[in-house]
Amino acid sequence: MEEKLISPELLMLVASSGILITVVMLQLMHFLSTGIAVSVMSNRDEHEFPSEMKGLGGRLKRCIRNHVEGIAMAAPIILTASLSGISNEMTVLGAQTFAVGRLAHATLYIFGVPYIRSGAFLIGIIGIALVLYGLFLI
Repeated sequence: MEEKLISPELLMLVASSGILITVVMLQLMHFLSTGIAVSVMSNRDEHEFPSEMKGLGGRLKRCIRNHVEGIAMAAPIILTASLSGISNEMTVLGAQTFAVGRLAHATLYIFGVPYIRSGAFLIGIIGIALVLYGLFLI
């Protein structure tokens, strides 16, 4: 049986999804530690659920939303490269840049670091652009 290895581009996409799962788990732990887990786990008809959370809870919520949006931009491009059998230095560098940018962005977002966080977001966008560019280098 032939051993199949995951491409570097797909590995970076999976890693980015792992970052998202980690942030969701951090949000769950935050909910448990602050006592609003009951509201989150209920059908929300009987419990008050803060629509706009502040502090760490709000940052985690916004970080998750932003990360989902980032993956939604990157995944179709990375999957197109993978399904097309296109993998080159540019697609690999782009996927790595995207994953590193998303990790930095999530970390900075959770710790409430402004301005630099926006730079990390931009690094992720540059990564997506590099993968897109790599698609046309054939």
